[in-house]
Amino acid sequence: MEALSMSDSKTMGVVGGDGRQVALAECLVSDGFAVYACGFDSVRFANGVKKAALEEIAERCGTVILPLPVTDDGKTLKMDYGNEKITLDDRFATLMCGKRVFGGMMERLYRTSKIWREIETDDYYTQEEFAVRNAVPTAEGALDIAMREYPATISGSRCLVAGFGRVGKVLARMLQGIGAKVSVSARRADDLAWIAACGYTPVLTAQIGKEGT
Repeated sequence: MEALSMSDSKTMGVVGGDGRQVALAECLVSDGFAVYACGFDSVRFANGVKKAALEEIAERCGTVILPLPVTDDGKTLKMDYGNEKITLDDRFATLMCGKRVFGGMMERLYRTSKIWREIETDDYYTQEEFAVRNAVPTAEGALDIAMREYPATISGSRCLVAGFGRVGKVLARMLQGIGAKVSVSARRADDLAWIAACGYTPVLTAQIGKEGT
């Protein structure tokens, strides 16, 4: 959030997203920013966050924060609490002109309009510190779903984590911590070596699903 506090504008627009954007909007208000939010029709904010239409945010806000990821389908904004979808097209990009726009995983957004070439953007997901910190709630969410959906206990069960990236590393550690027998898949020899060194069972990705795996 350091980059945001250095912005020339004290008026922020938060557009779309999930519970993380709800918490972000409320934190920004607590930090003294004026915050306008769009795409949160079913949310009751705890403090002075003001709900606004996209056009009002474009008029009032010098900085706009989009979700992570910005889009799931490459066509519409990721938005868990809005009644109407926001289409990512030339019109949306035009409204963002003259703003500083933050978002996560922005590549698919850039493909929706050539106008994005003229807009100052910052993909916060490319910051390693943010990506690592984001891996923790992502892994916790995956573990929560597994514990609710799996008919037995995770402790003592054999669990396979697909991939040894940021989320995979955190999730494997969490599963091991509650007593699961953890295997982790990877393609590269160095990742397989690290998996074994961490006390997990290494599995070559190409071998997943084959007999004996």
